[in-house]
Amino acid sequence: QEVKTLVSSPTVNQNNFDTAYSTTLRFDGASAINVTGIKARVEGARVRVLVLGTGTITLMHNNAGSEDVNKILLFAAADKAVATNKAVELEYQNFRWREISLA
Repeated sequence: QEVKTLVSSPTVNQNNFDTAYSTTLRFDGASAINVTGIKARVEGARVRVLVLGTGTITLMHNNAGSEDVNKILLFAAADKAVATNKAVELEYQNFRWREISLA
């Protein structure tokens, strides 16, 4: 899988977030936002969510704000706040993004 970084600084919550087929989503903004889902990809695709800005990015577990195929399933079946200098890795399996590493 080709390494590609998408740098983003959204100021509003993101539903069905389009990664443009990037392997790393780098959030550089100061706004705290929620991500309810990430646009579906092929089985086995991975994406790393990296926060370098001051705004906390909260990945929302199984949230109705995104289409079923774009939803994120997280450890402990709970939302996960990703703070500055932290990262979470997700893999697309069985029509959902699934957390595969701890922040």
